Order: sequence, then C-alpha cells, then structure tokens
Amino acid sequence: MTDKNILNDIEKAKKKQEFPILGFVVSLISILYGEFVVRVDGYFLAHTEPYLRGLPEDLIGIVLLVAGVIKLLGVLSKNHKWKRSGIISLSIIWSGLSVIAATYSFGTGFPHPSWLFMAFVTTICVIESFQGRYAD
Repeated sequence: MTDKNILNDIEKAKKKQEFPILGFVVSLISILYGEFVVRVDGYFLAHTEPYLRGLPEDLIGIVLLVAGVIKLLGVLSKNHKWKRSGIISLSIIWSGLSVIAATYSFGTGFPHPSWLFMAFVTTICVIESFQGRYAD
C-alpha cells in the first residue's frame, strides 16, 4: 500500500465514525426527566432530604432540559463543542442528583429505588466522558 492509500483510508475512517449511542441516550433521558420535573410539581422535592426542601425544582428541570438539548444537538450535528459542554454539564447535574437521591434513600427517607436510576444515568455520563468522542 502506498502512503496515499493509507491516508485516504484514514480520512474515510474519520468520516465514517460510529454514532455515539450513549450520548444520544443520556441526552434523551435528561430531556425527558427534565420535562417531567418541570411538569409534575412537588415530585422531585418529595424525594429529597427535608433540609433540601428549598431546592429550585423547576430550575433543575430547566437546566436538565437545556443541557440535554445542547448534548442532543451536538450529537446530531457532530459539533464537538456542544457535545463537550453538554456532557460536562450533564455529568455535573446527574452526579448531584445521584447524591441527593442516595442521601434520601439511605438517610431520613425510606429505601427508594430512585438512587439506582440516578446512579445509572451518572454512570452513562461518566462513560461517555471517558470515551472522549467530544474531543477535537
């Protein structure tokens, strides 16, 4: 093989990158959960520690919606900056939600399986972050 053939093959491989399914899934989950939190008043606050009752429930839902849309647009348009900002913000948000759910489930609340869901989505965010498909 000549150098030109190898370079052509490399360029074809770069153009034919696989679809980032984990990024797509985490953005959809974030959009759906954010929309649920905004629409259903009191659900999120009913599953938090009593000393966290002052949390801005609608703001958390809106931030999840916006970050999920940014990540989804980045995945669909292959825009690395949007993907990066989306996954970083989603990782931070879902990590915080996981901590809140775990403190409620194993703290003053009753054992509630919501911490499993939050931990699962946080794990997807971390895996997507470590894969580095958003890097330039």
